[in-house]
Amino acid sequence: MKNFFLLCLAALLVPILAISQDFGRRSLINDDWSFHLGDVKYGGREYLDSGDWEKVDLPHDWSVRHHASPELASCTGYLPGGIGWYRKELDLPAAEKGQKVYIYFEGVYNKSEVFINGKWLGKR
Repeated sequence: MKNFFLLCLAALLVPILAISQDFGRRSLINDDWSFHLGDVKYGGREYLDSGDWEKVDLPHDWSVRHHASPELASCTGYLPGGIGWYRKELDLPAAEKGQKVYIYFEGVYNKSEVFINGKWLGKR
C-alpha cells in the first residue's frame, strides 16, 4: 500500500515538473515603450516613425490622467475609454535567430491586439 501511495504521488508530480520547465532566457521588457493616445492608421506596421510619441514604462494606464465621471460608469471605471498604441523595439541576439520567442504580457486592457514586425498575431 505504501508503494502504491508513493507511485500515485510521483505520478502527480510529473505534470507539475513538466509545466515548470524553463523556456530559456527571460528578459523584462517593461522599460522604454513609445505610447500614442488615439488611433494611428496602419499602426501595426513594422516601419512606423514613433519618434514623437510619449516615452513610458510599463505598467502604464493612460486613462487615469483624465477626470472620473459618473457618466462613464460602463466598464471603464468612470474614466474615458479610447484607443492607445504602444510600440517597442526588441533586439534579439544573433544566436537566437530562427528560434521560438515567447512574449508574456502580465496585464493588457480589453480589446487589445498584438503585432510583431508588422504581422498581426491576435487579439483579446
